[in-house]
Amino acid sequence: LQQGAEYLLRTSIAPPGSGRTATLLEASEDVSRNAYQFEYRIERGNGRVPLRNISVVAARPDGSSFSTLTVVAPASEWDRADYAAKLRKMADSFHLTQ
Repeated sequence: LQQGAEYLLRTSIAPPGSGRTATLLEASEDVSRNAYQFEYRIERGNGRVPLRNISVVAARPDGSSFSTLTVVAPASEWDRADYAAKLRKMADSFHLTQ
């Protein structure tokens, strides 16, 4: 799971030459939601504000399709416990139904 998340960060979110660097903070699987969730930080360079993100990839119970949700906020905002809790709640509630 961690290797897959790091691959996605390295090849899609912050590929070589993009000027971005991504750091994986956490990766987990939630079998009850049929989802993978990973949290990462993006350094965008050129004095731009770093971002912190939670991405969720969820599959329909029958496996027919999947969707993603990404919650993004400036990294500094995650220091506010109440704000971070709201962002996590959004990501944690994402799932697909039949």
